[in-house]
Amino acid sequence: MGGSHATVGRARIGCFQTPEHLKLLYILMHQYILAEEDINRAGKGVFSPELRDDAQDARDRIFNLLAGIPDKATYTAVKQLANEHPNHSYRHRMHALALKRAEEDGDLEPWTAKQVSDFHKHQTITPVTHRQLFELTVQRLQDLKSWLERGNDSPWKTWQRVQGESEMRTLIAGWLSDHSRNQYTTAQEPELANNQRMDIWLHNTHVSSPVPIELKLLDKQWSGPKLCERLRNQLAGDYLREESAGCGVFLLVAGRLDQGKRWDIGGQRVVLGELGNALKGYWESIAHDYPGVESIDVVIIDLGLRRHVSQS
Repeated sequence: MGGSHATVGRARIGCFQTPEHLKLLYILMHQYILAEEDINRAGKGVFSPELRDDAQDARDRIFNLLAGIPDKATYTAVKQLANEHPNHSYRHRMHALALKRAEEDGDLEPWTAKQVSDFHKHQTITPVTHRQLFELTVQRLQDLKSWLERGNDSPWKTWQRVQGESEMRTLIAGWLSDHSRNQYTTAQEPELANNQRMDIWLHNTHVSSPVPIELKLLDKQWSGPKLCERLRNQLAGDYLREESAGCGVFLLVAGRLDQGKRWDIGGQRVVLGELGNALKGYWESIAHDYPGVESIDVVIIDLGLRRHVSQS
């Protein structure tokens, strides 16, 4: 890896090219190639590289390989280095580089010419990647939420009478299908290889993996810890196992909840209006344990909200 003989092409060959392995190699090299013993050749004229120079060069190349991988796992690895780096003087730089990685990975995916044209006509695009399908899924669910909670023709009273999750799932899947605009298809409880069944998924033939929607009716007395467990194990742990699947939605519907209802999330007791952010915060606290999961969004529909009358 070090010295002039280590070409860029050769350095990029090998199964060690993963954020996890590169991070471990980088820490190992810092333990034996101490930064405080580095030779500074800057401004000292021509020199002949020695073994120590090659070692420093190799250590830096390992990190450059790590930082150059566009992936959530890279962000997680660099973020861990900000807390675990053997040389404390490096930790502040690791924080900055982790932020840079997050900013670069957070950029919008480039659109095709057809998608630009579709957006001009319909203010939406037909997805061609899993991430775009996920963003469209969240957008549609937010449209459904807005209609039920604020629409003049909201059928909130009818939806409140739904007792079972299967009936609610049918209503939501039907609405999503009616508003698909030929951009996706919906399916209820498709069976996976381990006999588990997602509640709803949205699929597009141009996208390798569907986007799962995990539905929970809050009237069924779901506790805070149990909601966290379902988000962690069911949605992230099971439904997003596939390598090309990295995004999912946790959809919660509240029908006739007691106004005093509280949930314990992350050591705090939260009301319904705070539950979504609390669950997102919980996910962010454990996201590093799921490097293959890119993003999970939480959408909460409050069917009792439309009954309120303005009293300013």
